[in-house]
Amino acid sequence: MAVLFGDTSGSLTGRQHGAAQTLVGSDPTNTLFGDAGVDLLGRAIGGNDTLLTSGSGSLYGDAGGNISDHARGGSDTLSAQVSAPAIIPGETFSLDMYGDAGGNISDWAIAGNDMFNVELPLAFTPGVRVNAYGDAGETLSGQSQGGDDNFGVTAGGHQTIIVYGDAGGNLINCAVGGNDTFVGHIGPDGSFVFYGDAGGGLLGHTRGGNDSFTASGSEYNNYLYGDAGGGMAGHAAGGNDSFAVSGINPFNFVFGDAGANMSASAAGGNDTFDDSSDATLADRNVFSGDAGGNMSGSAHGGDDTFNKTGLGGSTFYGEVAGDMSGRAQGGNDTFQASGTQNQNLFYGDAGGNMGDQAVGGDDTYFGGNVFSQLINQAYGDASTMSGRAHGGNDTLVGGNDPIRMPWAATRPFSSAMPNPCPTTRAAATTGWLAARETMTYGAMPR
Repeated sequence: MAVLFGDTSGSLTGRQHGAAQTLVGSDPTNTLFGDAGVDLLGRAIGGNDTLLTSGSGSLYGDAGGNISDHARGGSDTLSAQVSAPAIIPGETFSLDMYGDAGGNISDWAIAGNDMFNVELPLAFTPGVRVNAYGDAGETLSGQSQGGDDNFGVTAGGHQTIIVYGDAGGNLINCAVGGNDTFVGHIGPDGSFVFYGDAGGGLLGHTRGGNDSFTASGSEYNNYLYGDAGGGMAGHAAGGNDSFAVSGINPFNFVFGDAGANMSASAAGGNDTFDDSSDATLADRNVFSGDAGGNMSGSAHGGDDTFNKTGLGGSTFYGEVAGDMSGRAQGGNDTFQASGTQNQNLFYGDAGGNMGDQAVGGDDTYFGGNVFSQLINQAYGDASTMSGRAHGGNDTLVGGNDPIRMPWAATRPFSSAMPNPCPTTRAAATTGWLAARETMTYGAMPR
């Protein structure tokens, strides 16, 4: 086992500066500290270090502990180049990479703009797990700022890569996440888990960064959280995040801002998901534009966009998969599918109930081409509505059979109008549209 310290096994304090070091760990297990084994304090500044490992263990770009006061992390490069012989079948291989601090970043501290390069064996190697923390292993607090970090990953089958753009825990007080970028390719049954800012929650007056995630592969899994794996509360604001996936048969579970609830005065960002992959099974995508749980208080959803250009179906929640209550307000969300054989389930705002004085956004749905044996369902606002909830002004366009009849036209729906589809008054081409808004009829079912 190798343990290497770039500058000191203790702390950097005052106005001390770390040098630009190169540390290489070639043992089966390596622990590398770019600058300090403990903390960066005062106005200390970490160097721009290069850390490389060929085995398991831990890499710390600046400090093994905390960065606080006015200290600043360096712009470090952390690389893992792991060959197949380094992984013993049946044993767990674990690697933790911290761009700046293994602990917390607090006060007015600023994290560096770090680069992560991970190259894992392309073979099937179960038990391989890499955790990459862009800035801190724990929390960002005070008025600290996360760096603009870049992650590049090449991995094989049955491996798991977990990326925290800024912090493994929470962002609290007035902390701000960086604008982080991830690009990865992974093999069958591999998994990418991406937290744009925090593995925990965004609380207080925190703000998430504008993060970008791009992935490709075959038969892989994505669990994507634009800002927080937990909830968002207080006056927390999510960033404008973007996600793009391609390849064959990926499963995508996407939360534009928070994996749990949004409450108080939290606000979601304007997030975008682009899927050009081809899927042989329906419902490979589940997308919650803002939160995977509920939205309450005066929380506000962002204007989110979902674009599906390949094969396969999707489930879309413009705001939340659960309920909207209080004075929660939905954003103006857009779902557009242009591939074939889609089977989509669309909720413009909430997958559950909209109650109290919640307000839905002005949402838009384009169902794409759907063969006759498949069904699209679109709800302009929510599955159910109660109290004084108010729906938005939504536009729903059902899926079309490839051949359009000359009479097909766009028209506002009304129960008083004659229905060109013989099955039910709310039926469109090959899908059911359960909504009260503007609808477009496609060709006559055959």
